[in-house]
Amino acid sequence: MYGIKLALEKTALAIASPSYATSGNLQIKYTERRYAEAKQLMASKQSIQGLPYLEQQIAQTKKSIDSAPNKEAQVAFAKQYITALTTVSTDLESQKQSITTGSPSVAYVPRPQQSAPAQPTATPPRPTAIPTSRPADQQPRTANPPTPSAPISTSAPAPQPTAAPTPIQIAQVTVSTPIRTQQAVVALQIDQTQQNVAAAIADLQALVDEDNHGRNEDRNEDKEQKENNKQNRDDEDRSRRDGSKKNE
Repeated sequence: MYGIKLALEKTALAIASPSYATSGNLQIKYTERRYAEAKQLMASKQSIQGLPYLEQQIAQTKKSIDSAPNKEAQVAFAKQYITALTTVSTDLESQKQSITTGSPSVAYVPRPQQSAPAQPTATPPRPTAIPTSRPADQQPRTANPPTPSAPISTSAPAPQPTAAPTPIQIAQVTVSTPIRTQQAVVALQIDQTQQNVAAAIADLQALVDEDNHGRNEDRNEDKEQKENNKQNRDDEDRSRRDGSKKNE
């Protein structure tokens, strides 16, 4: 049903497209939603399937910012999206750290169970079974011992499962190895997504800085123009005063 969900989101964007502010808020909301989905997949299944959807949403939102109706709306939307992407980038870093630092704990969980097997304690029954089998050859001495020797000899094959730990250990090692590989893949993909997010933030920040620089230039021009106008008025007043003095 995920495809239907995305289709409904596109429909909502199409309906809200006449209002640039409304569609911009939806784009930011969808970005946060894509990251929440990706974060849930990474936490529950160590899956990176949600990260491409997040990157796709970021690219789509950036296109919407580039196609703003005017400079003022474009800069306002860019500032809001920079804040949202900065939060996503920070949280991605924490996710990557938790995955990479958490890998040893996942790999080492089964090892305590392997290092303390109960089978070595089962090896002592072997020497007990051996002496019981030897007196069985000496049945003329005691007539009663042969009767307990039968159940003891039947219980002797029980220690044979001591060879079982070998396949169990092999199975656990083969399970822990793919876990480490998957964690490395997830961390690598998170790093790649971080780079894309950082590139988008840098582009948007350049847009905001350019607007700020333009506004500063406009302010400087206005200030210079005001100073020139004041200087012209002062010159005119001075010339009028000089002219009146000559007339007097």
